[in-house]
Amino acid sequence: MAALDGRRRVSLEDLERAIELTLPHRLREKPFQKPPQMRAPQSGEKPLRPKEGKPKHNKREENRKEPGNPELQRQGNLEQNFPSEGVRLREIERLNFRGEARYRSSREASVTVINFPKGIQVSHVPPKGEGKDVDFYSSAVCAVLNGKRPPVRLDTDDIQVRVRKAKVPTLWVLILDSSGSMAVGRRINVAKGIAQSLVENGYVKKSKMALIVARGTKAEVFVRPTKNYHEVFEKIEGAPTGGKTPLSSALYNLLLLAEREWVKDKTLKVRAFLVTDGRANVSFSGKGIGEEIAELGRAVRKKGIELSIFDTNGKGMNLGLSYIPLLGEEADAKIMVVPHRN
Repeated sequence: MAALDGRRRVSLEDLERAIELTLPHRLREKPFQKPPQMRAPQSGEKPLRPKEGKPKHNKREENRKEPGNPELQRQGNLEQNFPSEGVRLREIERLNFRGEARYRSSREASVTVINFPKGIQVSHVPPKGEGKDVDFYSSAVCAVLNGKRPPVRLDTDDIQVRVRKAKVPTLWVLILDSSGSMAVGRRINVAKGIAQSLVENGYVKKSKMALIVARGTKAEVFVRPTKNYHEVFEKIEGAPTGGKTPLSSALYNLLLLAEREWVKDKTLKVRAFLVTDGRANVSFSGKGIGEEIAELGRAVRKKGIELSIFDTNGKGMNLGLSYIPLLGEEADAKIMVVPHRN
């Protein structure tokens, strides 16, 4: 690039332009690019026809999409759609978990494993049971230290296996508070921007993503665990805003989602990111809201789910009760305060 412009020195802008020209042909698709649609039939080809029979109608979906649905449009539950606002987050820090590892992994979480043939070696120890990842150099050194002379013949007492740092698969669960209180000051715009920035971070870490939206009388899983990041992006952008704040229901859905994924892979590490103002006003089980949130927060911590909370109230005096401090204490969560929009 520098030579084409008649320059002898290469600048950072030259590298950026060169990357844009050289990398795209090595990718099947660009990050967050919409998956290709089914191509139109060519000349001479017969178009695919749907199976004959009466079409199935989903009354629940029809009621949800119907603009004049009185259940959604009644007072206190009016819905609007707010666009996201660009937010740049710092890179999400890596966490070290304890546990096992398998061959499918992400770039984010790591565990210390013994006698497992994958990862970066950090030490060696005697094996407990069968030795699968034998460190022959350390075993030979151990044999010499035990008094043996060359040529060294290794015995069972001399065998050492490797201790490694290995990557494990991770699931990021985004919990977006899309209730009516988030429309005040258009905080939902910033909340959606934070959620989309988290998706970008998850893409870099190769983590699976899931999306839970809390609004109305209960929370709903908008996107099941997936690596289709474009789908998560679209669902965040299209999430309607309005209604009450079912925070307890969102935490309960988080626990259910994690349990289902652990059935498939017990080595999976789950992180949750809650973007909310914490003004819960819907009981999930009939108990007091504070009691529910405290109980669910303790369950999240007990299950080993790492919870991070983005507090959209901002700094300063805020009217209304927020359950974020209670949840942060019970779930041992990291709380980040989002500044108000100018």
